Amino acid sequence: MNKKVCHEIEIETFGEVMSHCKVTLDPGEVVIAEAGALMAHDEGIEYKTVMGDGSEPNTGIFRSLFNGAARMLSGETLFMTHFKNVSDKRRDVYFSATVPGSMAVIDMGAFNGSLICNKNSFLCGALGTKIGLKSDISIRGLFGESFFLQRIEGDGNVCLNAGGGVFMRQLNNETIFVDNSSLLAYVEDDIEYEVVQNGSLKSMLFSGEGLSLVKLSGTGVVLLQTMPFDRFAMSTWNEIRKNGGGVSSS
Repeated sequence: MNKKVCHEIEIETFGEVMSHCKVTLDPGEVVIAEAGALMAHDEGIEYKTVMGDGSEPNTGIFRSLFNGAARMLSGETLFMTHFKNVSDKRRDVYFSATVPGSMAVIDMGAFNGSLICNKNSFLCGALGTKIGLKSDISIRGLFGESFFLQRIEGDGNVCLNAGGGVFMRQLNNETIFVDNSSLLAYVEDDIEYEVVQNGSLKSMLFSGEGLSLVKLSGTGVVLLQTMPFDRFAMSTWNEIRKNGGGVSSS
C-alpha cells in the first residue's frame, strides 16, 4: 500500500451562494490556503505565510520562485498560508469563498491524484497538495481567452472555488464542448483536452461568445461552474456603464 502524502483533513461546506467551508484538523495536522481566504479559526491554531504550497519543503529558493511564478500564471498567489493545529484536541479553521458562488470538496485519491482546474479555482487543501501549472497549453488558445490551467496533485482533500453553482457531467466515451471560463475541473488521465475554434468568423465576431471552446473527450468526470467570475464581472460592468456609472446627482 502506498504511503499517504497529504494530511488527512476533513472539509465541510456550507451555503450555496457566497459559501464557506470548515476544515477540521487533528492535532499536528496542517491545511494550506490561498492568502486572504481565512474567515476564522479556533484557539490552538497557528499559521504562517510561506512561499509555495509546502509540498516540497527542501526545495531551494530558485526552484521555489519558479514554482511560485507558475502558480501566479495559473491565477494563484506567490505566497500561501499554512494553518497548523498545535493543540491536543481537534480544531476548526473556516475559509470563505473568494468569488460569488459555491465550493466543491474533492477527494484527490478518488481522482487518480491529479486534477486539472481553471485558474483561481484552488481555495484550500491538505498539506502535501501540490499546486502548479498545466504546461502543455494549446497555442490556439492564445488568440482568445487565457487558457492557463492549474494542475493540483495529491491524495488528500481539497476545496475548489466555483462561480455560481457546480454542475457535474459524466462522460462515457463522449465529447463535450465547453466555454473556457465555465470549466472548473477534469481528470487529466481520463479526459483529453483540446482548444478548438468557436464556429465561423462571423459567429466569433457577433455571437458574444469567445473565440475558442474547450473540447473534452473521453470517459470521466467533468466539473463545470454556472457563473464564472469573469462573466459575472463583465455583466456587472456593462450594467454600470449603461446606468451612467451608477451615481445619481441630487
